[in-house]
Amino acid sequence: MSEKPQRQLVSKGKYVRVLGKKIGIGTAATIMATLTGISGLLILGGLYGVIEGAGGWNETKDSRTFLCGLCLMCVSAVGAWAAARFSILLFETAQAIKPVTPITDRTAHLLPLQETLVRGSEEPPIAQSDVLLRAATSGPETPPEQLLRPTVEE
Repeated sequence: MSEKPQRQLVSKGKYVRVLGKKIGIGTAATIMATLTGISGLLILGGLYGVIEGAGGWNETKDSRTFLCGLCLMCVSAVGAWAAARFSILLFETAQAIKPVTPITDRTAHLLPLQETLVRGSEEPPIAQSDVLLRAATSGPETPPEQLLRPTVEE
């Protein structure tokens, strides 16, 4: 039984970039798969030229039609193989991108306490710029000179 992959919490900007990358790679893989199908149709066209040039349907042998059909079939077969291989590679790359979850009000509690900063809510909103940011852990107090101060742009 496979375990569900652990989702990493990221900012909303990084979430959009990761999701966009996954969608972009998936779209490119779909386009390559479509090109594989088109190459398959060209192989059939080349096969028709080979049969027609060899005197298949109307009993007339035409070496140019035969060679053009054979070349079209060979080039299309190589193109189909390359497009199919690249398409599979792109699908695997898209699947390998790890799932992420944006940080929202509902997921903020999942962040590690050591990496979370909180602002004291006892202070009135006007005086909050003077309040120092503290880690959300319980334990020994951090000396005031090691605490982060918010910056105000003027």
